Amino acid sequence: MKERLKQIKRVMAAGIDMHIVFLMNIVVYGLAVTVWRIGRDYFYDYIGSYSIGWTVLLYAVSYTASMLLYYVFLEMVLGKKSVGKCIVRYGSPIYAEVGSRKEIILHIWFRVISCFLYPVTILYFLFTGRMIYDTLLSKENMS
Repeated sequence: MKERLKQIKRVMAAGIDMHIVFLMNIVVYGLAVTVWRIGRDYFYDYIGSYSIGWTVLLYAVSYTASMLLYYVFLEMVLGKKSVGKCIVRYGSPIYAEVGSRKEIILHIWFRVISCFLYPVTILYFLFTGRMIYDTLLSKENMS
């Protein structure tokens, strides 16, 4: 029962973090579109001719940038304790501790990739009790 409660807290913390990143992305995407429009106006290009492909690509890039900024902030300032974990009062698991700069960068990239595959990540967590990026960075897999 206690282990199940910990799993629910971790899923809730991940969901809160995803919502924070989504809200950050609204700001980053809005700024990017604003700069894009100002640039197009400056070069006398017609504003109404936005390509759907470029708009989707800009959204994906801004979303990735938002996630990278958020997770780098977590690693550097909060020491791996995410805002979602603070809200639900969940402590970081021991196996999630990483040490070297290379491992920290890998951990951030794995988190970003798992955010894009969020439903798969949550299903994996519910069946194994570990996030995908924690499993990939475990000492057994890094050796």
